[in-house]
Amino acid sequence: MKKKPKKDLSPRTVKTRAQQSAFLQTYTLTANIREAALAAGISRMTHYRWLKRDPTYRKRVDEAANNAFDLLEKEALRRAMVGINEPNYFQGKVVGYTKRYSDNLTMFLLKAARPEKFREVIHHKQEVVDLTKLDTQEVLAFRALVEKAQRTKEEG
Repeated sequence: MKKKPKKDLSPRTVKTRAQQSAFLQTYTLTANIREAALAAGISRMTHYRWLKRDPTYRKRVDEAANNAFDLLEKEALRRAMVGINEPNYFQGKVVGYTKRYSDNLTMFLLKAARPEKFREVIHHKQEVVDLTKLDTQEVLAFRALVEKAQRTKEEG
């Protein structure tokens, strides 16, 4: 079976691919578009233009984003479970360390991993009132209350 000869790439294509690779490498480590664009020597708009025009690049960005968020999740787990050592100072000098854990990260991780168990549940109770059983005075009083509530909401 004959292989197709490789087509020589233009210098511009070679440069674009190198910039895209630099962008994706930094984006994977930082999850930050501005920082990745700076590292690649491009503007953010160039990145967004590539996203619009190049489906292969879009797939590579999606993969880099998934990898970046895997790294963030790994760091969140470490901070939640292993903790970090915060220095203790006395008269401007480090005299020891205190292990700190992140309860907030722990809760976010639990909510993400097991939403059926850790999601916030809000119960609403709604009652239906049969307004046809009210007399004219009661209807007018009710209407006045509704209008007052609407004014209060609009004011503030």
